[in-house]
Amino acid sequence: MFPDIGARGRVSMWKGMMKILQIMIMAVLLAGAGPLTAGTQSQSPQIQAMETALKAKPNDPKLLFDLGILVFDQAANGDTEAVERAAGIFEQLIKQDAKNAEYHSRYGSILTMRGRDAWFPLEKMRQVNNGLEEMDKAVAFAPDNVAVRLIRANTCYALPGIFNRINTAVDDCQYLCRLFEKNPGAYSESLWMKTRLLLASSLQRSGRKEESRSVLEKIIAEASGSRYAEEAKKMLAKS
Repeated sequence: MFPDIGARGRVSMWKGMMKILQIMIMAVLLAGAGPLTAGTQSQSPQIQAMETALKAKPNDPKLLFDLGILVFDQAANGDTEAVERAAGIFEQLIKQDAKNAEYHSRYGSILTMRGRDAWFPLEKMRQVNNGLEEMDKAVAFAPDNVAVRLIRANTCYALPGIFNRINTAVDDCQYLCRLFEKNPGAYSESLWMKTRLLLASSLQRSGRKEESRSVLEKIIAEASGSRYAEEAKKMLAKS
């Protein structure tokens, strides 16, 4: 016969069981968000040339940043070695300029990729949460920085729902759309339309289907005949 642990003890035990269950669910969800391609990708001639130039100027911030963006893209496409290389580059850049918002934003996104690739559930959670903190810090540093907002929006859109950050993607896209509307000549049509499509997708995923439909209908009306309008029509048909 088990001893009576009392109401408080039972509540504590229940919370512990729920935490374990949450971790197990998160592990399953994140397993599905694994690398798009296994292993590593071959380095492009551009990356090889930058790596060579960096040997002569190992602390050059422009070289490091340009290389970091290329390696970041490889990491986003599932190259697990590129994740660590990109993390090292942006850690080095942050040491040089701790207030640079885009450095923190890209580094934060890279940490979520580490979470994507990790096997142990607690490590997945730790890396993703650390990455989200970095991206939140970046937005606090530079709320009007388009790259910083888009990196966080795209990352939060890609995360499993258990992290409850889809509304962050919505908020970032809405913020950027207001920014674009204030000064439309300062931004390309491509950037504006891609942001609105991401907003519509984020609204759909968050259950705000009517708002998503409104965004898509505006894209179709304002960019008639463009590839963005065609994409909006496809999204409407699926909604």
